Amino acid sequence: MRILLICLCFLAPFLSRAQQQAGPEAEQFFSMAMSQINSKHVGWINRTAADTNFNNLSQQLLSRKAKAYGSIYSITAEQDIQALVFLVLMQASKSANEEIRAIMEKVKSDNEKKKKLREAQEIIKNNQQISVAQYDSFNLVLYKPAIKQNVVVNQNNASVNQRTVSRQDINTLAEKLGRELDSMNEMSEMNSLRLQMYMDRVSKMQSTISNIMKKIDSTKNQIVQNLK
Repeated sequence: MRILLICLCFLAPFLSRAQQQAGPEAEQFFSMAMSQINSKHVGWINRTAADTNFNNLSQQLLSRKAKAYGSIYSITAEQDIQALVFLVLMQASKSANEEIRAIMEKVKSDNEKKKKLREAQEIIKNNQQISVAQYDSFNLVLYKPAIKQNVVVNQNNASVNQRTVSRQDINTLAEKLGRELDSMNEMSEMNSLRLQMYMDRVSKMQSTISNIMKKIDSTKNQIVQNLK
């Protein structure tokens, strides 16, 4: 967990930049083109964007794919090929940013659960006995999204004190809490690596998007007509 928190603190400034959209002109052109060009091209763009994210395709490979696809429909002008690459990268960037947001939400949820697991461990460590209510609440943390569950901390209510849990059950529960924390810490490290991977990809894609946009900016309207 400490590794992930340090990583997230270090990456926070870069994360905010990575999740930014491309410039307004790029966004405007993307929206206009995707709503006006031939639906066959839109389908190819979406499929290739998914392939780009899954296989981390380079700009050079995308250009070759765009040329091969364009030759089928007599799309051969360099500006049109570059536009196809641009549209693929814009779509891939949007999908990657969605993955980044999903990972961050998972990290937030997991940290809430780990906090409650540690609270449960501390209570067991500091008390020879726990109530049935506490035992049930600790099990809820184990098996349900802990962000929506509260750990029962005290046993002041008389009705709660009437029933307690055997030492064997407490020890078994403590072992389960420990295993769950270990498992979640391993998952946190994996999420950290995934986060870094997607951020690197978005950063590279947006740099390429910006460069392509400069090349095709003056011919945007003609490109859309060519791809209809």
